[in-house]
Amino acid sequence: MISSRERVRRLLAHQPVDRIPNGLGASINTGMHLLAYNKLKKILGINHSVPRLMSFEANALFDLSVLEAIEADMISLGLKNQSGAVLGARA
Repeated sequence: MISSRERVRRLLAHQPVDRIPNGLGASINTGMHLLAYNKLKKILGINHSVPRLMSFEANALFDLSVLEAIEADMISLGLKNQSGAVLGARA
């Protein structure tokens, strides 16, 4: 099995991959509404995290434990909202 980084690199280079990279939750466009995200966490048995919003559309910012459980290949890094604050950063 290849790493997530290699899987995405190969896909972008139009080379064969072992499976389609999973980008769920990696951006606002591939996100999930907070209510649906909380249902997903319940199904996965993950209940220790605090819900965080990614956008004004009430999309959830995925926790690393959820990304690992769904075998995500991509994560969001350094997303900022319109005021310039890094989304998901803890004060």
